[in-house]
Amino acid sequence: DPKYPDSYNNRGNAKYYLKDYAGAILDYSKAIALAGNFTEAYFNRGISRIKLGQKEGGCLDFSKAGELGHPTAYDVIKELCN
Repeated sequence: DPKYPDSYNNRGNAKYYLKDYAGAILDYSKAIALAGNFTEAYFNRGISRIKLGQKEGGCLDFSKAGELGHPTAYDVIKELCN
């Protein structure tokens, strides 16, 4: 369903595992556009951005995921963003 953010997050996960990080970012971004408080999509997009060397954008996504309550976002920030 094109209006269901979980569909985009799930497709982003599939692309991530295929190492299509740019494609994954597009899908995670669509999920976020549909549901601005989609914690997992922010976190997943952050990981994909880190994989592409986009540290600043990835760390911003982890920060947003943490603000929204993601349980490990701040641990990842300590590990990858400092």
